[in-house]
Amino acid sequence: DHIKHIWCGGRDDLTNHIMKLFAWYVQRPYEKSGACVVLEGEEGCGKNIAFEILKNHVIGTRYCLETPKMKILTGRFNSAREHKILTVLNEAANVKQSSHEDQDELKDCITEPTCMIEKKGIDPYRVKDCNNLFIASNNSYSVKASKQMRRFLYLLCRSDRLGDKAYFKAMIDEFDNTDSGIHLYHYLMNMDLNGFHPQNDAPMTKEKSDM
Repeated sequence: DHIKHIWCGGRDDLTNHIMKLFAWYVQRPYEKSGACVVLEGEEGCGKNIAFEILKNHVIGTRYCLETPKMKILTGRFNSAREHKILTVLNEAANVKQSSHEDQDELKDCITEPTCMIEKKGIDPYRVKDCNNLFIASNNSYSVKASKQMRRFLYLLCRSDRLGDKAYFKAMIDEFDNTDSGIHLYHYLMNMDLNGFHPQNDAPMTKEKSDM
């Protein structure tokens, strides 16, 4: 319900697409989706809670990364991105319209099947990159893209639950204290992804059409 009403504005097509993306991460951890969801909305509206649930109860903390800095992924010492399935860029502070370099690096992170990893004191080496990206931002300039740029899906989160601590605590407690994480894992594992193409099948949103 949170994803449908807060993330997707009640749209069934968007909700179904997001759930299939989640299923992709679980069923195909060896293959990146090539799609990036951009969530915009006020701080505290619930942009990150689904990521926290996926990280802690479905995918595992070892395979998830949360960072406000894109340079963690694209900078010289970038070993934090190795072995990751899902990364959330909070605020994407340096991914702005004026920075073409940042935009190009972001596109590579979303679609390129391999990447170079460099650790301090160790020669760089190339690895298969299965990482999928989400961007969560409080502003409307986090990423700029044309309507034809299929790799991005833009969502404007509603503020219906803004500051509702009891609502968010109940959601977290349910996963912390019950088998809801196991049920979600099996639900995603059994979702039919035949014919699903994360980029081609992404529904158009008003936020993207206004670009």
